[in-house]
Amino acid sequence: MAFGEIVLKQFPKQKKIYDCTFVGGLSKNHKKGTELIIAISEKKHIDLFGYGKNELSKLSQAYKNHHGEVWGKDMYQVFLQSNMTINRHIDIARNYANNMRLFEATGCGTMLLTDKKKNLGEFFIDGKEIVSYTNPDDLCDRIGYYSNHSKERVIIAKAGQKRTLKDYTYKKRMKELIQILMNKG
Repeated sequence: MAFGEIVLKQFPKQKKIYDCTFVGGLSKNHKKGTELIIAISEKKHIDLFGYGKNELSKLSQAYKNHHGEVWGKDMYQVFLQSNMTINRHIDIARNYANNMRLFEATGCGTMLLTDKKKNLGEFFIDGKEIVSYTNPDDLCDRIGYYSNHSKERVIIAKAGQKRTLKDYTYKKRMKELIQILMNKG
């Protein structure tokens, strides 16, 4: 799990055009996460990207604010253009933070709002480098707060990016992996 710094070189400074985004799948494999995104979308404006739009009710705000699938460079461009983005882990992750979104979003300098997990502190400092939430109401409150407190949001986003570029680049992570493999032999 890492971030490719080349993304920042390929996309010069991007204008922030989205306040809050979600990039990811909405499916049966993401049952709890899909329910969360649908519920939040009814209370707060979120620009949604990813697969699963056809799983949504055409009358829902989630459907109305869904812009379709984005992959690769298009996904990174959405992050670069977002003030903040929501992460939620797939149901099978249980109580552990373990997805790429943690590093993709923070690497792009987007403030990450992620579901609170047991080991999240092993990666980031909550409230300083990322912001966690515990339930839909908590997430709505945090979206509202950071929409209205842009200085704090920018400070957290920059700190998250700094941490990712220091500790979670592919170059750094591959060195760690080589070291682990060398010690096993």
